[in-house]
Amino acid sequence: MSPKLADVKEKLTYYFWKAIIFKGYLLVVIFGPVLTAIVRFILQYVIKYRKKVIHRNFEITGITAAQDINALTRNFYKQLSIYFTEIVFGMVAPYHSIDKKVIYSGLDHIDKAIAGGKHVIILASHLGNWEWAGLLLARKVKYPVTAVYKPLSNKALDKVMYEARNRFDVQLAPMAEVIKKIRLSPSPGAFMLISDQSPASIDGSIEASFFGIETPFFGGPEKLSKKYDMAVVYQQIKPLGKGRYSINYLPVESREVTNEYAGMLEEDIRKHPAYWLWSHKRWKLIK
Repeated sequence: MSPKLADVKEKLTYYFWKAIIFKGYLLVVIFGPVLTAIVRFILQYVIKYRKKVIHRNFEITGITAAQDINALTRNFYKQLSIYFTEIVFGMVAPYHSIDKKVIYSGLDHIDKAIAGGKHVIILASHLGNWEWAGLLLARKVKYPVTAVYKPLSNKALDKVMYEARNRFDVQLAPMAEVIKKIRLSPSPGAFMLISDQSPASIDGSIEASFFGIETPFFGGPEKLSKKYDMAVVYQQIKPLGKGRYSINYLPVESREVTNEYAGMLEEDIRKHPAYWLWSHKRWKLIK
């Protein structure tokens, strides 16, 4: 395929995804609860989305007694379906429509570090609506906020997602560019990393006790905080019901950043087990 044809194809694909997402947004606005129920039925009963992974994670963490696994599974699929419709809604909805659904607190911990001339690492997770938390943050503060992300292989879809995520002034940067951005930034800023995913390999990871399991975590946040003397905060998201969330920022005081993060996240998951993303292969490196 010639470069010109490839460019046309990419543009068509871009507008295709834009149209799909906008139609999804309209469906959420018009048929929200019904659409959520349909998505849940498909995930739970038709394709049984990662059911084996979910049950394995429940079992190895001991998060629930054996007789309660089915109940927790149902609650998880319900919440996952809600996240799906909320995230589609958030990709198009105006700022005020999302802002009324989230309450921020603890920003003074970030403000204080920034005022002291330090960059800040925000350790986020897949508990609660993580997309909404990052989407609005830059409008709540007076310093730059950068969300670290993994680019998609589909360039057209990646562009659509990029535009949706930075439309309220949050900057985005691939992990490979974070160090350069920290070093060249003319003023202190906040860098948000979703830190509960499983690293691709043991190399460069840091182990921490997570549900009693020595679990590899990405080593980047802890290493960056030490190398560049960055402050670290934990992003805590609590469900408030009816599609609303409380987003609180708590200081990570220990130099052993990974251990403290794992402990804080585990405590929150135990309080709200259905709200964490049990479908990702968090312990894939654990045999």
